[in-house]
Amino acid sequence: MTTNNPPPNEKNDGLLTFLTTLLKKSAELPQDVDMLSKAVSILAQQIAQVMKSLESIISAIDNQNKAISDLYTVQEYLLKKLKADSDLESSLPAVGKPKTEKPN
Repeated sequence: MTTNNPPPNEKNDGLLTFLTTLLKKSAELPQDVDMLSKAVSILAQQIAQVMKSLESIISAIDNQNKAISDLYTVQEYLLKKLKADSDLESSLPAVGKPKTEKPN
């Protein structure tokens, strides 16, 4: 089974240069390379925590949008109900006090 490697481009060249330098330094400075690998591990954990935080924020925003939509639905229902009630009141005859009564 053969694999077709993409031709190197400028982005990969920089990465290859970095890895080559790192391999050369690992023989010369093993403690520095070990420290670098630990730092990369810590950085990966921090990025994972940031991703979890972003997922939580996205979920909260989604829930907020749903709640706002529900509020608009309730508002629309109440306004229609209010309008129907006011139409009913305007269709009824006005009831007033008989003119012979004195006001309080």
